[in-house]
Amino acid sequence: MLFIKRRWRPPLLPPFPPPSILSSYSSSPAAAETTTSSSSPLPFMAEYLMDRLGYSKEKALVASKSLLHITTPDKPDAVLAFLRRHAGLSPRQLHAFVRRRPTVLATNVPSNLLPKLKLLERLLPSPAPPKDLAYLATASASAFGYSAARLAPAVDLLRSLLPPSDPRAAIAALRRCSWLLTIDPDKVLSRNVDLLRRRGLDPSAVVEKAPNLLVLKPEILDAPFATVEQDLGIASSSDCYLAAVNLAASLPKEDLLKKMEMVANYGFSDKDQLTLIKRSPMFLRLKEEHMRRKLDFLVHTVGCTPAQLLGSSWLFMFNLESRLRPRYELLRGLQAKGLVAEAVNIFKALVRMSEEEFREEYVYKFDDGDGSDLVRPYLSISGKRRRW
Repeated sequence: MLFIKRRWRPPLLPPFPPPSILSSYSSSPAAAETTTSSSSPLPFMAEYLMDRLGYSKEKALVASKSLLHITTPDKPDAVLAFLRRHAGLSPRQLHAFVRRRPTVLATNVPSNLLPKLKLLERLLPSPAPPKDLAYLATASASAFGYSAARLAPAVDLLRSLLPPSDPRAAIAALRRCSWLLTIDPDKVLSRNVDLLRRRGLDPSAVVEKAPNLLVLKPEILDAPFATVEQDLGIASSSDCYLAAVNLAASLPKEDLLKKMEMVANYGFSDKDQLTLIKRSPMFLRLKEEHMRRKLDFLVHTVGCTPAQLLGSSWLFMFNLESRLRPRYELLRGLQAKGLVAEAVNIFKALVRMSEEEFREEYVYKFDDGDGSDLVRPYLSISGKRRRW
């Protein structure tokens, strides 16, 4: 049998609170407090978050600290119903939205939530698919803590920068930088847009690929450009220039230079390093020790060349101890027993094959035979899921 380890999902929310829940909450604050204290020491909203959104007790207690004044379900029920019906949020998105902005459950729907949702709709083509509005609202949950008047200039500025060819660009930008709309458009956003233009960068490309540059304090935005041009020697005409600036903005200068020096020690030429910055900037954001261990494994154990690694750059993104090393050691063990041909495409096995595809090819065939001694350690590390 295949026991699949599933991620927790919040329970489906009914269109209205079920009678059993409504009856447990009194419309009277005093009565609600009496009910809560007699049945549980938890605050009313902690119990509400556990019952309605599937919060754990610990997370519900933390999230409810700013909601202790709410003692009836009327307002939070209205908020959840609005987000579900008008913004189209799924149960999972509702859980994520409230986790990022718990105080939204204390807001007024007509005067607070509705105007903000109308603002967000400006960032999508009309008519927008309902699921896109749900994605956008979830990604920008932090913005719902600000007034509509405060958000409107930021929304208009972002709208002017969105690439017209991509109707979902706003969703991608806010997923990468969820606080983008919360930054003052006059003191920060507009000044940064002007600075980026002076540096020869297209603000639309920045919104699409590196929106976090827009939210940096203008007085420190010059520093990443200096690091890229003077210390890394990357010209503004390079196709990795924006990726390099974005990387330099996320790391202390000393750390970035040290990491680039380390990469060079593994045989990456100057050109290879530019390609690495463009294709796998997230790898260079890892801790130095994690980078070193992964490079040691890929270069010295697996025998990959820099060209091969850059051609299969997703290798850098997979976990070393739970994916790359277990798969590699299983393959080598099976080859040593003659159970698998020597001419295995190692990059396909490590990167391109899904977990189930890998198991179909290299695990299930051997779990009861000569390779079972190799399969058991693999399953203990990667998970003990089995097929039906």
